[in-house]
Amino acid sequence: MRNKFKARFKVGVALLVIGTSFSFLFRPNDDILIKQEIDQFLYRDTNIYHSETNDKNEAIAFYQWYRADQLAVIELNKKRFNWEIVRGVTEGFTGDIQFIQLDYYAVIFQRIPARVVNVEILTQNETVHNGRIVVDEHYQPFWFYYSDTEDLSNAIITTYDEDGEIVEVIDVPDQPNENLQRTITIE
Repeated sequence: MRNKFKARFKVGVALLVIGTSFSFLFRPNDDILIKQEIDQFLYRDTNIYHSETNDKNEAIAFYQWYRADQLAVIELNKKRFNWEIVRGVTEGFTGDIQFIQLDYYAVIFQRIPARVVNVEILTQNETVHNGRIVVDEHYQPFWFYYSDTEDLSNAIITTYDEDGEIVEVIDVPDQPNENLQRTITIE
């Protein structure tokens, strides 16, 4: 009787170890889990333009919604095996520079003319970064940049055309979340 119990116990432990191993091997990657969390939150399938995780189990995701005139930025936090939305902002494209401070990230973005091919961000500490240009499904380009370490207030944005000529120079406000007009905050 005691030997049957030991045998069943060993088989049970072996099955538990094998099952756990398979769940880790076939677990979806973070990009898929982030998209699933956002889709579940919004009750719809979204088009995520960019998502990124950091070493602190935090993530940021950008997607466009509401008839393509708003950009949404969502921060997520990893909880065990899934991601959980922490905070987000949806702001309408007005043509003006948008500067948003979330819990983990500072974000700047703007709708741009199609002739813009390069966006440079000069921060207060004299570091130059490139903005990411995206053309949405309606062929309307915009750019964005974000940081979880740098202060983006008072940055200087310079956009260039394909000939290297300056299209526009923009000063980022000194305070985030100013001039936001159509904001929906997700908390």
